[in-house]
Amino acid sequence: MKWYGVAIVGAALALSGCGKQSSLEGKITDARGQPLAEIKVIAEQAQPVAGYERFETTTGPDGMFRFAKLHPNAEYTLTPASERWLTEEKRIKVDSAADGQKKTLTEAISFRYKKSTDGAITDSKGGLEWYVGTAEAKSWEEARSWVAELTIGGGGWRMPAGEELKTIQTGEGKKVAYDPVFKIDNCVWPVEQKTAKVWVANGGGYYGPGYYGPGYYGPGYYNRGYYGRGGHWETQGKGGKCRGIAVRVAKS
Repeated sequence: MKWYGVAIVGAALALSGCGKQSSLEGKITDARGQPLAEIKVIAEQAQPVAGYERFETTTGPDGMFRFAKLHPNAEYTLTPASERWLTEEKRIKVDSAADGQKKTLTEAISFRYKKSTDGAITDSKGGLEWYVGTAEAKSWEEARSWVAELTIGGGGWRMPAGEELKTIQTGEGKKVAYDPVFKIDNCVWPVEQKTAKVWVANGGGYYGPGYYGPGYYGPGYYNRGYYGRGGHWETQGKGGKCRGIAVRVAKS
C-alpha cells in the first residue's frame, strides 16, 4: 500500500514537471514600422529539453507572433523565415519567462528589404525599388542604355541619383560599400557622374560636400579649391567601368 502511494506521488510530480510552460510574443515590421503578416518564426531551445526543443508559429495581420508552451526560464533562438522578405541574417536570442508567465519583446523585429520573383529588391526604408543586373562592368553610356531598355516588372526604371545610392551604402569615403543584399563589389554609376575619375582629397573620401551639387559640371569643376586643398584623381571600377543598376519608386 505504501509503495502504491509513493508511485502516485511520483507520477504527480512528473506530470507537474511536464506541465511547466511560459509564453512569448513579439512583433515583426518593415523598416517603417508597418506590420508584416505571414512571417514564419521558429523558436529553438539552446539546451534542448524533451517536448520543448522547437516550436513554429506565424505572424498575424498585426505582425504579432506568439509561443504558448516554451520551457520556463530557458534560452531560445528565434529565427524568422519568409519567401519574400530577406530575413537570413536575423537570429534573436531571448530568455523565456518564468513558469506561467508571459514575456513580450520590447522592440519589434524589423526587416528592410524584400525581393520579388523577378529579382527586384524593394527598400521599405527608402521607398525605392532596385534592380541589379549582371556583374558586368559598363561605361556610363552602356549603363544608361541598359537601364532605358529594362522591362522587368513593367519597366519605368531610371539611373539612380548619387543621393539615392547613398541610402543603400555603408561606410564612408573610399570604404563605401553597398548593403550585402545587393551583392555589389564594384562602383556604381549615378546619373550625374559620367566619368570614372573621382577626386580623392587627402584625408577625405570620394564624395566631399557638394560633389554632386548644382555646380558639378559648372565653372571651377577642375579647380582644386572647389574640393579643398590636397588630393588626387583616381579612376574607379574595373578599367574605368562601373556597375549599372536601376531604380524606381516602389509600388505601394
